[in-house]
Amino acid sequence: MRKLDFKSLQNLALITQVGFIMIIPIIGGVFLGHYLDTRYGTGSLFLFIFIIIGVITAFMNLFKLTIRKSKNKDGK
Repeated sequence: MRKLDFKSLQNLALITQVGFIMIIPIIGGVFLGHYLDTRYGTGSLFLFIFIIIGVITAFMNLFKLTIRKSKNKDGK
């Protein structure tokens, strides 16, 4: 088995980072929406609102990461 080179580890770190910045806001929105729904008895209103906010936040984070990585690549 050959050793992983530095570039492979960088790519693995980037994929992991993308996964985390996409899933954390969505899961946070699900938990917060569910909590508010059970606390105030609003059915699924807050759940849907916070899932949408979580998805929008996840894609904004992905966009910011893409811009930052492309600036780093151009600067090298």
